[in-house]
Order: sequence, then C-alpha cells, then structure tokens
Amino acid sequence: MLKLRFFQNIRIYRFHAIIYPSISRRNGCLKAIRSIAASEAYALQRTAKPFLLVAEPGRFLMRNKLWIITGVALLGILYSGYAYLQPRPIEQEYNSMIYSNDNDFTKRTTMRLKGDLYQKIVGGGRIQAELTADDEFSYKVTLEKQDDHYFGAIILIALGEQASTHTIGTVMLSEELDKAWLKLDEVNDKYQLVEGYISGPASSREAALQVAREVMGAPE
Repeated sequence: MLKLRFFQNIRIYRFHAIIYPSISRRNGCLKAIRSIAASEAYALQRTAKPFLLVAEPGRFLMRNKLWIITGVALLGILYSGYAYLQPRPIEQEYNSMIYSNDNDFTKRTTMRLKGDLYQKIVGGGRIQAELTADDEFSYKVTLEKQDDHYFGAIILIALGEQASTHTIGTVMLSEELDKAWLKLDEVNDKYQLVEGYISGPASSREAALQVAREVMGAPE
C-alpha cells in the first residue's frame, strides 16, 4: 500500500509538472515530489525495517534452538544404544556344593565364571565365558537368556577321522548372575555319582537344593 501510494503521488505531480511547467516551477513542484518521496521512505523505514530486524531473527533463533535440542536428543539416544550394546565384562565366583539325588554325598567346591555379557535390542542377552568347576574342569561356554535365567550346554568336540560333538553338561545362571547350577558328566565320573550336581552359593545340601530350585524357577 505504501509503495503504490508513493508511485501514484509521483505520477500525479509529474503530470502537473508537464501540463503546467511554469506553475510547477514557481510552486516548487519538484520540491514537493522530493518531500513526498522522503516521507514515503521514512514511513517504509518505520514499518518494514522493524519486521525484518526483529521478527525474522526471532524466528531464525527459534528454528535453530529446535534443531539443536533435536540433535542433542538424537545423539543421547544413539550413545545410550551404543553403550547398551557394548559387551560388559563379568567375573563371578560361587562357593558351591556338589550333591547327588541318588545318595547323601556332598562336597564343598568352587565354580568360577569369567567372560562377557552381550545385550540385545530384541530378545535376551548372551554370555560368552570360561567356566571352571571343582577347580579342575574348565570349558568355554555360551549361555543364552531364556525368560528369567541363562542356559547353555557344555559341548565336547572329539577330533579324529570323523569329528563329533557330545553334550557333557548343562549350565544355568540366574538373571542377576548371582546363582549358578551345573550338571557335568566329568564330576559324576570323578566322584562316581549317577545324578550329581553343583549349586552355589551354598554351604549345605539344603541350600544347594534351594539354589537349584530358584535358578530353574521350580515351585517350592
């Protein structure tokens, strides 16, 4: 509106200047045109300039602020996911009991677990570790998260003309890794047991049985 009115005024004064050149010169028509131009420019400066200098920078800063907040949030999520998926070293020692279901045999022993816990975004985690039982038998084991415990088989690989694998034991750990249960053929052979197990931490047969029930999720 300001620009249109400005040019309309200029055209009107130019028309008068052409038709009545002597009158326009005497009355200072050119000065009037300059005065109108100056007043219109001043009006434009008072209305348009504050919008350009105040309103637009405000929007720009707000837009930048939103981008910065979004970027920081995304970086935080990515870092949390990266840290969660990194392997966590674990080292557990269980003061345990060897016991049997077919007789009253008991013996104090120790189980040790040392390795890494790998988390998964979907599903449970996985443990890759070295398990030492009765201070004598040592195996590489992989335990998968199942419900509220970790479970894995101890597999023996026999090399020869025809390689073969044999499952010689099973391992179960509680979700918090604070309880362990083990069935191992070599422990049975060593102590001449039919159904021998190791549970810990435990210092008695009753405590070992209780740990076994808790790890397996069996009813009391």
